Amino acid sequence: MVFLTQINRRYYLWPDEELPVRKCNSKRHIVKVMFLTAVARPRWDFKRHRMWNGKIGTWPFIEHTVAQRRSKNRDNGAPVTKPMNVTKKVYRQYLIDKVIPAIKSQWPGQHRHTIYLQQDNAKPHVAVSDSAVCSAGREDGWDIKLTAQPAMSPDFNVLDLGFFNAIQSLQHRSLTQTIDELVVAVHKAFNELEWRVLDKTFMTLQKVMEESLKQNGNNAYLLPHIKKDKFAREGSFVLSPACDPDASAAFSAMLDRIDYERRIEILSDLFDAGCTVELTSKSTPVDDLCDLVDDMETSDDDEDMYHIM
Repeated sequence: MVFLTQINRRYYLWPDEELPVRKCNSKRHIVKVMFLTAVARPRWDFKRHRMWNGKIGTWPFIEHTVAQRRSKNRDNGAPVTKPMNVTKKVYRQYLIDKVIPAIKSQWPGQHRHTIYLQQDNAKPHVAVSDSAVCSAGREDGWDIKLTAQPAMSPDFNVLDLGFFNAIQSLQHRSLTQTIDELVVAVHKAFNELEWRVLDKTFMTLQKVMEESLKQNGNNAYLLPHIKKDKFAREGSFVLSPACDPDASAAFSAMLDRIDYERRIEILSDLFDAGCTVELTSKSTPVDDLCDLVDDMETSDDDEDMYHIM
């Protein structure tokens, strides 16, 4: 979402210059335009032998109509650009007609692997299993799938994490008064933004995921600062920094806990089916159950579970 103007703007003027005057019906209802933006991690394109900037495209949700009545700014029947109400139907059409074709035309190298198109959980967004979008993603031998952003995790979206802020800082340098001027300014800022800014944002995304793992999936963490610009000046910039050992240990512990809980559920289902456990003379039922869970195979085959019993 991009606003036509800011509530507060700073101007540097000469002593003999007049202060600019801005007029708006209400600062609570500033004209805004929704944009659908798709980006990926910048990388070297071995097929085209050049660096790919990772910027797939940005598309405004606008519609072109004609003025119904005459005013001091335009005549009756003049073309008018208006923001569009974003619905599931509109969003689905943008994915099929704009985003997916842009990915296929710009994606570097060969398309052997699955490409996941992450979207947040906004109401107008389609389901990840939407038949029309999935069908368009499988055409011409491609495998493009939708995936949902984790709930209550805005930092897991590289656009909200920093890319949109970088674009808006460039867009606000241009004074826009109409929606057409706003769209031109946003496209200009999107194209002029250096690919290294997007690459550094993806590096921050990796560290954000590590911080979330340390918190067992919680979002109560501080944004990490890894001094990317400093390392770039020193020549020690690493595109893929190593994972934090604490985050790796937390992830392993979480996987072990999930696997242990899964085996407990399987054991509970077997007891519901009428299975029994023979107790030893020097142990308690809890000890036998814990040993049974630890010795349980990771397979989901019920016959193996009965064999352990």
